[in-house]
Amino acid sequence: MMSETIQLSKYQNVLQQLLEKSAVLSLAVINEQQEPEASLVPFLYDSDCFWVFVSQLSGHTQHLLKAPNVSVLIFNTEEKMKNPFAIQRVSASCQVSIERERRDEILDRMTQKLGETVSLLRQLGDFHLFKLAPNNGRLIAGFGQAFDIDFTAMTLEHIGKPENG
Repeated sequence: MMSETIQLSKYQNVLQQLLEKSAVLSLAVINEQQEPEASLVPFLYDSDCFWVFVSQLSGHTQHLLKAPNVSVLIFNTEEKMKNPFAIQRVSASCQVSIERERRDEILDRMTQKLGETVSLLRQLGDFHLFKLAPNNGRLIAGFGQAFDIDFTAMTLEHIGKPENG
């Protein structure tokens, strides 16, 4: 049991690093023509949610304004890939809402993480802050290292047969 706890702790650290250190996520939506559409957007992970600040002129923003859910994918873009089949990544299904109550606080945190461009974008009237609250997700930490994520409890459950050793 102790070995399993140590292993899960290792993978929880991988999850935390991906959520906190990554600056861009891939956003997957269904557009008005009912076709899949993917885009890359800067994000902040804070208070157990993904936060994106995007222009109303973007196609994905139109979806976020109208639909209650999206899917996100995060991977370490700075790590040199030894094997692209085993890249560490997190995916999650999320509930979408516009954030008004904590807007200034979240945008200040986004500025700290993502830089002064956020300050410039705050002055533009077509940008909206969206809260993407994850329901469930999956962490792929490498071959044979796949986990379902319970974002509420921030726990991982190994998928497939347990690791040896």
